[in-house]
Amino acid sequence: MNSNPLFDFSVNKENKAIHIKREFDATHELVWKAWTTAKLLDQWCAPKPYRTETKTLDFREGGFWHYAIVSSEGKDIGAGMITRKLNSKKSLRN
Repeated sequence: MNSNPLFDFSVNKENKAIHIKREFDATHELVWKAWTTAKLLDQWCAPKPYRTETKTLDFREGGFWHYAIVSSEGKDIGAGMITRKLNSKKSLRN
C-alpha cells in the first residue's frame, strides 16, 4: 500500500486544458468502475456539501456524460463531459 499517493494537477492556458494525474490506494478495476458507473460517480464526484446526479452516461470514446451538481438547497448546475479517448481500465481523456 502506498501511504503517499501521487496527485499532479497542471493547467495549460494556451491550450485551454487541465491535466490531472492521480494515484489511488485501490485496484485498477475499482477505480475504473468508480469513473464508469453512474451510481458510483454520483457518490463521490461532487465536493461536499454538493452532490452529483447523472442524467445520462454513454461511456465510450465520443460518448457524453450529462450530469448536474446539486446544492443542499436543491439548486442544480448542469454540466457535461465528452470522453475523447479511452485506454480500457487504465486511462480516460475528456
